[in-house]
Amino acid sequence: TTPPPPLPVSLPPASSMREGTSYEKWAESVESALEQMREGRLRKVVLARNYLVKFDVDVEPLDVLLQLRSHHGYLFCLQPQRGSAFLGCSPEPLFRISPECIETMAIAGTRPRGGSEREDE
Repeated sequence: TTPPPPLPVSLPPASSMREGTSYEKWAESVESALEQMREGRLRKVVLARNYLVKFDVDVEPLDVLLQLRSHHGYLFCLQPQRGSAFLGCSPEPLFRISPECIETMAIAGTRPRGGSEREDE
């Protein structure tokens, strides 16, 4: 595949960036999840890492999001209020927005099927 074209906007340096979940803690969680899968206690798990990034100047969240294009996943951005945003890149879509509604897609919350179609509904 060809890499995406260069981005038109360069971001200012972040004034602070900290891990919400350290690599070491994430790696421990992976090992724990693998062990629980081997024991049959888990069938599916999604483990993510998060970061808190702050800028001293206003930055458009979409400009930050576009920096993630090369990760080849579903990009998402929610901006509940000016000055903060929740954004990232996921291997699966998290939500879809249309003029009529917001539809979420469960990833790790998958449940086993019921005993009948009626129970599934």
